[in-house]
Order: sequence, then structure tokens, then C-alpha cells
Amino acid sequence: MDEIVNKVAASGLVTIDLEELYPVGERVSIDIADQLWQGLALREKDFRTWIQSNDWSIYQGKHVAVFLFG
Repeated sequence: MDEIVNKVAASGLVTIDLEELYPVGERVSIDIADQLWQGLALREKDFRTWIQSNDWSIYQGKHVAVFLFG
């Protein structure tokens, strides 16, 4: 009888555990839809004012997703 050969183990493939790559930490998100002028366009002056007046310290040390869903 022929010996059973594990071709996957012999192929040189590398197994990656995705859990090892997943960064640990709290995740938060920011929807900038509220910053749109008339719900259509982002006005630079108003957006800059919002950026400067927002308390960004609450996001320190967290993974932040910025998105537009309006």
C-alpha cells in the first residue's frame, strides 16, 4: 500500500492567523454627513471651523473610521 503524503504540508505554504494581525483596541466612527452644507457639499470654511471646535481627545488611542453616510 502507498504511503499517504500530505501535499499541503510539503508545499511550503505559510499559514497566517488573522487574529494575530487584528489590532486590539476600541473602535469608534465619525459620520461627517452632519457637516454637509444643505446635505450636498462640504464647505471648507465651515468644515475647518468644525474641525477646530471639536474635542478630538475623546478619540485618542482608539481606531477611528471616518465616513460619509447621508
